[in-house]
Amino acid sequence: MRSLFVIAMLLMVGSCRQKTETTTTEIEVVTETTGEAVTFDWLIGRWERANEEEGQATYEIWTTKGVRAYAGFGSTLENKDTRWQERMRLNMAQGYWVLAIQAPEDPEPVIFRMTQKTDTGFTCENPELEFPKSIQYRKSKGGFEATVSNEETEIAFEFRPADN
Repeated sequence: MRSLFVIAMLLMVGSCRQKTETTTTEIEVVTETTGEAVTFDWLIGRWERANEEEGQATYEIWTTKGVRAYAGFGSTLENKDTRWQERMRLNMAQGYWVLAIQAPEDPEPVIFRMTQKTDTGFTCENPELEFPKSIQYRKSKGGFEATVSNEETEIAFEFRPADN
């Protein structure tokens, strides 16, 4: 009877361990490279928002910072005065791709973990935030689109190459 109890306990512990490993593997498959070169080089360049409000201009500038890191700078100008700006970094951190965003008033960057990656884009999420919870980048004809959202609100940005 005692040996039956011990066997049952071992099976329960083994099944719990197996589930944890499967969950970890599923996350890693989505966010970690699998031997193939992961590139976000389509972001590199100076971009201007095509669907901007009149009187404003929004830009994103992306550069590469090594094999697995990209740096971005975003700003919005209104009548040539800076209204908003942020620094961005897309890189591998602890085995996962993350998008870190920091405005000048932020003491630390806000981290969004990549939850989906395809050949044409990616999605990064931080469910602990009120807004945005999700940031999505997608290649488009002649540029890229970015969407920031939560359950109630979605803001779309269309970027095209900047003139200068």
